[in-house]
Formats: sequence, C-alpha cells, structure tokens
Amino acid sequence: MKKNIIILTAGVGNGHKTAAFGIKKKLNNTQNINSIEIIDITKEYFIGKIIKFIFDNSSFWFLEKIYTITNKPKFSWFDTFFINMCFYNLNKKINNKNNIEIYITFPMLQLLHVCYEKNIKTIIQVTDFYTPHFSWAWNNENISEIRVLDAHSKKYLLNNINTIINKNKHKIIISKFPLVLNKKKSINRADRKNIENIENKTILCFFHNVLLGNEEEIIQKIQRVKKYKQYKIIILAGRNYTKIKKFCSVKNNNNCEVLGWIHSSKMTTYYNNAEIVAGKCGGAFIAEVVKLQKKIIITGVFSVQEEGNFEYIKKYHSDLIIEI
Repeated sequence: MKKNIIILTAGVGNGHKTAAFGIKKKLNNTQNINSIEIIDITKEYFIGKIIKFIFDNSSFWFLEKIYTITNKPKFSWFDTFFINMCFYNLNKKINNKNNIEIYITFPMLQLLHVCYEKNIKTIIQVTDFYTPHFSWAWNNENISEIRVLDAHSKKYLLNNINTIINKNKHKIIISKFPLVLNKKKSINRADRKNIENIENKTILCFFHNVLLGNEEEIIQKIQRVKKYKQYKIIILAGRNYTKIKKFCSVKNNNNCEVLGWIHSSKMTTYYNNAEIVAGKCGGAFIAEVVKLQKKIIITGVFSVQEEGNFEYIKKYHSDLIIEI
C-alpha cells in the first residue's frame, strides 16, 4: 500500500518552511508514495494564526525572551495537554488518514497525540546547527528518527536529553539541511578571484523577517567600505518593505534596491548573481550559504539556537565570513 506523507510545519521564521519544502522535494523522487501534504499550522488553525501574529508583531526583545523560556530540557503534562487541546482538529485530521508517515519541522508539534501512536512513523527534522531548541526534548520511544545537522548536535542531544533517547541512540541521524536551492555549477570557490572583474556586482541582504534594529547601520557600514562603493545592494525586505524603503530613501542610497516578497522560483537567480549575502544566523540561511559557498556578512544573532548556527559557520566555514 502506498504511503501518505504529512509534513507539519509553521510559517514563523524561514527555516521551518524551507525544511518542509526541502523534504517534499526529496520525497517527490521516492516511489511508493500516494500523496505528500505540507500542513502549515499558521495558515490552517486559529492557535497557529495567533502564534504567527505574535511572531510578526512582537519586538526583538520579547521574541528572544520566548525562545529563552522555551529552551528547556523536559516537557510537562501541561505542555502535552495544552498542545493537544489547541490542535485537537489537527490530531483528528491526521488520525483519519490511512498508512501515513509524519515529518515535523516545527518545535512542539511532536507533542501531538497522533505522533505518539506506535503504528505511525514519525520523523523529526532539526533546523538549527549546534544549539538545540526545545523541540529536541520532546521525543519519546515512539519517535522513529531524529535528523540533526551535525555531529555536535547529536552529541548535545545524547548528553542533555532524557534517558529514553539514550536507549535509542540509533534513531539520531546526522543529515544535511533539506534545501530546495540548487548550487550554481558555473562558479566555484576556485574561480572566485575571477568574479572581481565582473561588472554589476551585488550584495544581497535578507531583511525580510525578524529585524534586529541594526539594518540601517549595516547598510551604511557596507557603503563606507571603499571596495563596495560600486556594488549594487539588493535588499529582500519582505514584510518589512515600508520600513526599509523609508530609511533607504531618506539616506538617498542610489545603489540600494528594496524588494518586497519575491517568488521562491526567483531566489536561486538572486543568490547566484550575488557575490556577497548578508543576514542573521538562521539555520536555513547558513545552510544555503555553505551549500552555495557565498561570502557572508553576518548581521546579528537572534535567540539561543542561532548562537549555535554562528558557532558552526565560524568554526567550519570562517573563510566565508566578511567583517565590516
């Protein structure tokens, strides 16, 4: 009988959805699959929409506090009760499907009762390097597999999580971030010096989601560097379009182009045309930079798990980091 794949995610931050689409792309080439459905709780369920609203409208300080508070090694009966009460309809929807496998890319959703059923294969995809968030703790003996991004993550998981996981070490798999982006073949690191002679060089800035408050300062710092005077700065502003467009216009930054949301099909083109990218240390972003071997200006670190992402790129790919 062919399998029905359910991928549970949430549109808060880029990494969770990027991982979901990456998993779907990989599974599309797999036989014996009847259907693949991505369920974004922030679009389909009321409590998910509330989570999305808080994420989109809260200050950096408040969001950082939420991440810190929820970064705990154990979960309580209340956590389980609360999640299943809020997502009762999601449990019901999945329970009504036959022969399913569940992939989870967003923390807390592995507390759903349906994921505790022994006859359902449930795979957790971790979306950050090094430092785990609270999703790592929320596993029991019925979880089929936990996919982490590097050896340090696996070691941390074994050292800090409950004994149930330690009895099932074989379930922890080291696997690359499931990206949708494809690496450009025409330019590799060996040819990087030749790029210096290419006209219309660009710096691509990712300011589309959480703002750290230093974005205007980052742009000014880039423009003060002599070698970047002739570069075009393209800013992917997303929901922050109005705010970023305002400070770019005020400063009369003629070499800046501010874009709102762009179609995902165009993302590879923007990436490939950029010599340098700039953004905070999200798991998906760091994975993309490493895969495409782009030089990166790190604009800041948001929350506990992004500290781990920063440590990862600093330790293994420091040659890609540009200081300004």
